[in-house]
Amino acid sequence: MVTIRAARFADIPEITRLCRLALEKSHYCPRFGLDKDALKRVALECIGQHSNKPGSGRIVVADNGDQLEALFVGFVRPLYECLSALIASNLIWYAQPGASARSAMGVLDHFTEWADRADYPVLHRYGVSDAITNHNAVGALLTRNRGFRLAGGFYEKGI
Repeated sequence: MVTIRAARFADIPEITRLCRLALEKSHYCPRFGLDKDALKRVALECIGQHSNKPGSGRIVVADNGDQLEALFVGFVRPLYECLSALIASNLIWYAQPGASARSAMGVLDHFTEWADRADYPVLHRYGVSDAITNHNAVGALLTRNRGFRLAGGFYEKGI
């Protein structure tokens, strides 16, 4: 059985493992390495700021009892830094190969429900990276089952 929950400090080694797996699947892998010390600092800071009220970062994990099989690292902050609305977005959203179907969407749903506890209206804007093998299927789940709409795209240049 998979449990979807906020991450704990003891989860950092597993969070690191999942981030390494995500990097290996992405187009960044041949060009960049994983800075484990930086990842640990960010995870410590984010987990240390966890609260029931949105307004900072949050790490959500899917725990199958043996290991973490999915994670969602996101934040809630003022939209355009000056509007009376907030934006919820992600830094990473990843489910390892073989993860339960509930895990990938479960971490998103947990984060979304948490973000909606904010005092202001929340715009949810989440990205799906190329580390997700079938990002079109994830997009279809988001639009059909979760009420999202496609809003633009990402374009990269440089490094």
